[in-house]
Amino acid sequence: MARVDPVSERTFIGGLRYQGFGGARSNLSLPFARLTIDASSVRFAPRGPFRWVLPEVALARDDVVAIDSDWGISRMGVRFVSRTDAVVFWARRRDLAAITAALGAAGFPEVLSARG
Repeated sequence: MARVDPVSERTFIGGLRYQGFGGARSNLSLPFARLTIDASSVRFAPRGPFRWVLPEVALARDDVVAIDSDWGISRMGVRFVSRTDAVVFWARRRDLAAITAALGAAGFPEVLSARG
């Protein structure tokens, strides 16, 4: 397996809401999802027993048209809007600033607050 430069890839554990198997919406609570950010894409992968049932989803950086933080009632969601769908990653509070920084460093669109 090839080694990945840790500076170029960041991984976070949280929850996830996305289009799953058969087109149905899937919701995974924390800690059953992994967000991986690199210079070319964001990847969302189920963890634990869900990794055998639900697919990984990847959004190319050029397909991401908006990123909203403070999403949802808990304000812990980061919503990634692509040309075809939206994926919400439910982050740990301590990871929100690091996720925003990693997205900026990777050249993604500016993260805007859903609260205005």
